[in-house]
Amino acid sequence: MPSERDARAGAPALFGVRVGGVDVLLPTDQTLEYVAAATTYPLPGAGRRVVGMMQLRGHPIVVLDAGAQPATVRREIRRAPVLLVGTVPEAGAVLVDAPPEQVATGDAVHDAARPGSVFDAALTRPSRDARQADRVWWHVDVRQMFRILAGD
Repeated sequence: MPSERDARAGAPALFGVRVGGVDVLLPTDQTLEYVAAATTYPLPGAGRRVVGMMQLRGHPIVVLDAGAQPATVRREIRRAPVLLVGTVPEAGAVLVDAPPEQVATGDAVHDAARPGSVFDAALTRPSRDARQADRVWWHVDVRQMFRILAGD
């Protein structure tokens, strides 16, 4: 689901997804896949943002939660929408608020306030949605976002 404008400009293709209440743009070349109902298994003693583990074609993948109030202890197996990024075996997953979507990015936004998410430091710059002028998408450094979430 590449961003039309970025694809035309020769920049990496992007798509949009809502993570932890923030609309972010992710490069398609860093994204493995979207799983609408991934089965996650709890990891007792893991960090507070670790939802648990899931399997992707036999490979264990850590699933992280970027939400404002992640659960402190998860003891149940659950199904949740996740986005997998990176490449196996170093891939990771993050809970998403909605399925990924195609985004047509517009102009840069110079006066946008940071959303106040736990991963604000990984947000690099905001862009206006060319189809919905009141919607702002944040470009994100994926590796930094995962480092922040894994370390919290």
